[in-house]
Amino acid sequence: MPKLSRSKRKALKHVSTLARYCYFENYSAAEKLLQEVEEDIKGKNLWGSGCYLAVQGMITAGREGNPVTFFWKCKDSSSKELASIRKYIIEDLSRDNVDEFEEGFLYGWLTIIDSFIDIHKSLSRR
Repeated sequence: MPKLSRSKRKALKHVSTLARYCYFENYSAAEKLLQEVEEDIKGKNLWGSGCYLAVQGMITAGREGNPVTFFWKCKDSSSKELASIRKYIIEDLSRDNVDEFEEGFLYGWLTIIDSFIDIHKSLSRR
């Protein structure tokens, strides 16, 4: 995986916070924060637009509550299942034909998955 710029890492920190809000079903806080950090995530490039779309999709899917969406499948997955999903996303990122938009989208979901894994770990310690 390529090394990420400072602005991309900053965007992914916001994505991580947004994922936590959505995991605990605080969608109004997620939508409010997304409006506040929209420019940090989107930036002025295709990567940011892809990442933003992943987050926006996560929030929308969470609000709708449809269990067949990727968000709910991830949210309802075990740590082991999340690790498997994470592996597939990393494999997708390593393809030769991934464009900048898709890379941002995949990094957005990778960050969401990593946040869910961290939540599982912290909840299992209790």
